[in-house]
This record gives sequence, structure tokens and C-alpha cells, in this order.
Amino acid sequence: MGHQFINLILIFVFFAIQTADAGETPHKVLTLPCESCHVTKNWQDISFDHTTTGYELSGEHKKIACVSCHNLADFSQVQANCNSCHTDVHRNRLYPDCERCHMTQSWIVMDVQKAHGNTSFQLIGRHANLDCWTCHRGEVEGEWRRLSSNCIECHKNDYLAATDPVHDDLGFGVLCEDCHSLFSWKPATFKKHDGQYFPIFSGEHAGRWESCTTCHYDAGNYSTFSCFLNCHEHNQAATDREHDDVAGYRYDSNACYECHRSGKGDD
Repeated sequence: MGHQFINLILIFVFFAIQTADAGETPHKVLTLPCESCHVTKNWQDISFDHTTTGYELSGEHKKIACVSCHNLADFSQVQANCNSCHTDVHRNRLYPDCERCHMTQSWIVMDVQKAHGNTSFQLIGRHANLDCWTCHRGEVEGEWRRLSSNCIECHKNDYLAATDPVHDDLGFGVLCEDCHSLFSWKPATFKKHDGQYFPIFSGEHAGRWESCTTCHYDAGNYSTFSCFLNCHEHNQAATDREHDDVAGYRYDSNACYECHRSGKGDD
């Protein structure tokens, strides 16, 4: 009789424990077996193969608790788009898929050049090494406004500070790429000079000069030039004899240019 009573008590306790455990589970309608997530050692150690859901956890996502994204009652489907969990600090001004610029390891932009490649302005040369704030001055974090791609918008101070030659005084254009490369301010090469004024990168004058001042002796006025100061070895007497049969000849650089626009001596 005593043994039967003890057995009855044990059975009652067993079912009481099972009922209590079942009532305390936070997963109200979850049908997965417990071992899909839990280990027998304790309830706290959780190991779930998230790749089976079609969304692999990497970086910081692997460290966060399940409840950060899921409702424990049923683990209902969570949207895979970033905005479902993360506040869009860009306020819909940029792309909704954060991975275009960011990694799951951190919010630091993984590849600025690649990210900027989605815009109308490619980061090439020196631009590729700049901090975002160098150009996006005064921006509130995350609110990257579209900037003008005109060089002068960022390089006005460089333009005004140029002394050899003095760009502003000479009325130089503000398209830096006409003379400069994206990798360095120097050397500067005005390739349009051949077509607009006089062939110095091609023809007989290619390689015959070192800098603009070789011909343009007045740093404050590039409309003036000399064919004789640093270029041609001819003295006036020799040049006069060579042109003694040329009507209207005069020993003057502008006169030389009027006759020899192609840079050839036999024009």
C-alpha cells in the first residue's frame, strides 16, 4: 500500500512539472522541436542554423538576441529589408539596401569608391582618398545632398591661390580638367592649346618648351607672347635677311603668328 502511494505521488509530481514547463514556454504556437535551438545543458545556450530560413546571419547580426528581431510567441517571418529593423538616417534620400555601402560587421562604409560609383560622380585619383566630409561640408550625418560636380565648387580657393600663372587675373576658365589631371595639380597640360591657339604639343614645337612662361613672359597677361625670348635662336638680323622678300614683314611675335599659325617655318 505504501509503495503504491509513493508511486502515485511521483506520477503526480512528474505531470505537474511537465504541465508547469509547458505553461511557461514563451513559444505559444511554435512547432519546431526544442533541440532545433536549445541544448540539453540549459535553456540559455541557443544554437540555430539561420541559413535554413534563407537569411544567413553574419557580422553583428550573429551577436544579437533572437528577440531583437523576432516575436518569441511564434517567430513570425521578419522582413529581410534593412529598414524593418534599422532606422534610415538617410531619410529615403539614398538607396534602401544598406549593403550597397555598409557591411554587417559595422556601419563604416566598406568601399567609398564603389558606393560613390552609384552616383553621377566617380571617385578617381585624389578624390578616391578623401574623407566624405571634405566635400560634404556641414552635412548632418546621413543626409548626403547631391553636390555640384563643377570643379570650382570645391576648388575655388585653389583657383584663387594659383600664382604661376595667376588664374583669376588672367581670366582662366574654371574647368580644372582642361589643364589638370585627377591625380595631381602638376604637371598641368593645356591640351586644347593646339586647336584653340597654336600647336605646342604636336608639330615642330612639341618638346621645345618647358612651361607656359617659356613663351608667355608676362605672368599677368597671357595674351602676350614672344617667339624670340626663350624659343628661337634667330637674332633680328638673321630673321630680317630670311624675310627680305616677304611683303609687310616685321620683326614682331604677333606678325610671326599671323603668318605661321601652324608653327611651320615654311608656311
